[in-house]
Amino acid sequence: MVAVMLDTVEIALERLRKLDKESLIAYWIEGELEEAKLYGELARRAKNLGLPDSLVETFWTLSKESREHGERLREIYRKTYGKEPKAPEIPPIEVYPVLDRFERAEDAIEALHAAMESEKLAMEVYNRLAKETEDPELRDLFESLAKVEKSHYERLEGELKLLKKLMEKKA
Repeated sequence: MVAVMLDTVEIALERLRKLDKESLIAYWIEGELEEAKLYGELARRAKNLGLPDSLVETFWTLSKESREHGERLREIYRKTYGKEPKAPEIPPIEVYPVLDRFERAEDAIEALHAAMESEKLAMEVYNRLAKETEDPELRDLFESLAKVEKSHYERLEGELKLLKKLMEKKA
């Protein structure tokens, strides 16, 4: 799994390096909005499966934050470029195929692992891009996005620990 993640980071970096600043911002807008949808769906599934309220709330919070980040970036884009963003056709690195893994309560741990992997991947890409760019504005943007992804990862990690404890008690 680690090798696959490293390959994915390299592929994402290679594609993202080729984008100009305008395209990069459009890309992140799309990624944040897709991530918001993902976490919204995870929240619905977790609630329907009767999983802990804290997990459902974490997913809703991550959905809301991602949507807010996407909208904030969209406002910056509109002010800067005077038009609506059009994302390049690169799959968002933040949206990992976790929904396919989350049909039953027993799948929640695997889904959380996959969501954490996705956040870690995004954090790694943003950190690497921040180190590589010479544009101070982009560096700040990348560093900011990496911090957001780190906080998402840490929230998911806390929920994973809680869920594992609850499942151990049931067993």
